[in-house]
Amino acid sequence: MLISFSNLKRKYNMNIKGIIHIGAHYGEEIEDYIDEGIQNVVVFEPLSDNFDILCENAQDLNANIEGHQVALGSKEGEYTMYISDNEKQSSSILKPKVHLTHHPHVKFPSKETVEVFNKHQKEKDINIYDAGCGTGLVGVELKKYGFTNFFGADLSQKLLDLVPNNLYKKLDKVDLNKPIDDYAPDFWLISEDGKNPVGFITSPWYHPEKGTNIAMGYVPFDGTLNKNGFPMGKVGRKFKIHLPKKYCEKGNDPVDAVVVDIPFTESYNPNTREVAK
Repeated sequence: MLISFSNLKRKYNMNIKGIIHIGAHYGEEIEDYIDEGIQNVVVFEPLSDNFDILCENAQDLNANIEGHQVALGSKEGEYTMYISDNEKQSSSILKPKVHLTHHPHVKFPSKETVEVFNKHQKEKDINIYDAGCGTGLVGVELKKYGFTNFFGADLSQKLLDLVPNNLYKKLDKVDLNKPIDDYAPDFWLISEDGKNPVGFITSPWYHPEKGTNIAMGYVPFDGTLNKNGFPMGKVGRKFKIHLPKKYCEKGNDPVDAVVVDIPFTESYNPNTREVAK
């Protein structure tokens, strides 16, 4: 590995639960991952000889290793890969050009047919968070494939300044190794003790018939089921909502909230959930 994975992990205090390694070659780095306590590793390596060596190297390692002998790309099918003479480390589906200029000693004397796998999201309006977006290279590709709702964040302001204008819906300078305490305007934290967050609310509105504010809340499920065995949550359970200061009743104190049943008023034509109560 050109950069020490252990040093990189410690330098940025990263809490890594799993690794997806694209272009894993012989799997040389897998032992580094395991040494750092990472047990879940997924590897992709399209070249047959490389993949065979990778499997041999990984078979006795104590970790959950999942291997796929495929390349990843925007279109599925079989493609020609240009094979380099430096243990195939520089092999590429794209015809070598810039690489030949920067590394003229590396030659591409042969070719190999590889399978390209493409599993992508067809809904183009989903929200995508590009963590560590850098100069926006991923954003450029997302836009190219028709995605419209993507947000970026990076620790480096210098890199963020190089992102093309109006590419992301929003860009944030943030250290993603630290807890995030800056939320969208309509996402506010929920706690039970007034201090430690356990969830959040969103989409608040005022219910004129009830004369109170109502919002959708997401909190840990407490196990309460209806008579048909479907989860429903515990009606009457109390929480604290941490609103922006301008919405607070007193200073920065969180406001009281309670879990209520839905619908809030009886429906003229009861739905399945109402009938099942």
